[in-house]
Amino acid sequence: MALLVACAMAAALVSAASATALDVRSNTRDHLVAADLTVTLASEDPTGTVLIIVDGAVRSATQALPGQVVSLENVDMPSGSHNVVAALRTTEGLSYSDPLRLAIWDAPMPPVMVTPAGYSGATVPVAVKVGMGTSTLSLRVDGKLIVDRAVAPGSLASMGIAELGPGLHTFEFVASNPVAQTKATFQVRRLDYPWPTCIVIDKSDFRLYWIRDGVLAESYPVAIGKAHTPTPTRVWRIDAKYMTDPVGVYGPRKMRLFQQTSWGYSFTAYGIHGTNEPWVIGTMASHGCIRLNNSDILDLFPQVPLGIMCLTRE
Repeated sequence: MALLVACAMAAALVSAASATALDVRSNTRDHLVAADLTVTLASEDPTGTVLIIVDGAVRSATQALPGQVVSLENVDMPSGSHNVVAALRTTEGLSYSDPLRLAIWDAPMPPVMVTPAGYSGATVPVAVKVGMGTSTLSLRVDGKLIVDRAVAPGSLASMGIAELGPGLHTFEFVASNPVAQTKATFQVRRLDYPWPTCIVIDKSDFRLYWIRDGVLAESYPVAIGKAHTPTPTRVWRIDAKYMTDPVGVYGPRKMRLFQQTSWGYSFTAYGIHGTNEPWVIGTMASHGCIRLNNSDILDLFPQVPLGIMCLTRE
C-alpha cells in the first residue's frame, strides 16, 4: 500500500502545475553534497506550509505567507539526479510547483594509476582506476596535456599513450565533476635500456624487466647470485632455450645466456630459469644464474625469441 501511495505521489509531482503560482528554483542544476533552493509564493497564494519533496519524499517543511520568498539552504540529498517539487499545504489541500531537475555530486575521489607503475619504457599506455564522484579526467605529463575525457566513476579508464624520455616524469591527473575537482600526482621513471626489445636485470632491485618494442611489457622479481658467486654484470644474448624438469633445480624452463666477446657470443653456464625454492626470490641465492618464480618463467619463456639481447647491471 505504501508503495502505491509513493508511486501515486511521484506521478502527481511530474504532472502539470496546479492553479497555484508556487515556484521552486535553484541558481544551478549541479550541486556539491546539498542544494540551495528558493520557493516563491504568489500574492494570491494562501498562507500555508511549504514542503520540499525530493523524489517523492518530503525533505523539509516551512511556514510561509502569501507573496513570500522562502530561501532553503543546504537541502541534503544523496548523490545523483533528483526530481524536486515544492508543495503548498493549506486548509484547502495541496498544490504543487512544476518539477525541478537537480544533480548532486560528491567531491571526486583521486584516481589510482594502474599503469605505468614506478618504471616504464619509452612508450607507455596509461590506465587508471577512476574514483567515485568523477565525470571528467585529464592527464598531464610533465605539464603537457595528454588527454581530457569523460569517464564513468569506478571504471578502469585508458588515458592514452605517453612518450617518455630518460629520467623521472610527473603524471598529474585532475578528476572533476561539474562542481568540484581533485588532483593526484604520480612519479614515473623511464627504465634505461640499450635496445628497443631486450631483457634488463637490475641486481640492485632484484627485478627482471622485459622490454618489447620500447614498451615495458612486464617485470618480474628474481633471485641473483650469492656474494661469493655473483651474477656478472655484462651484455649477453639468449641463444638457447630448454624445456626442463618442473620439479628439478631449474624449474620448468631455462634460457641460456651467451657472453659477448670480441669475436661474437660464447656459451656460458649462466641462465635465466625457474626455481624449486620460491622463497629465495628477492635475495642473493644462486651460483650466478637468474631465478624466477616458475609461473613467471612460464609466462616469459614463450615471449622471448632466440637472439634477444640481455643486460645485467648493478
